[in-house]
Amino acid sequence: MTASTQLWESARLYLYLRSTGDGRLLVGGEDDDRDIPARRDRLVDRKAATLERKISWLFPHLHAQPAFAWVGVSVRVIIDPAAICGVFLP
Repeated sequence: MTASTQLWESARLYLYLRSTGDGRLLVGGEDDDRDIPARRDRLVDRKAATLERKISWLFPHLHAQPAFAWVGVSVRVIIDPAAICGVFLP
């Protein structure tokens, strides 16, 4: 079993990161309070660019390029509002 890394930066709008089994970085965030499909779909490129800038600012040595971007409805469950950062075993 290999360790994975997860980071959840809790500012509004939050930033979520986790490593994948094949060595990539999954990034999420920039959620919206309203789900209006046309608006949501129109904003995907702008939100992806914002997430890319945040990653570049936090980890300038990565030079990450997005493989793909998508948007969807966010389901928020808050158990503890504290930020999460660490290593977990899947």
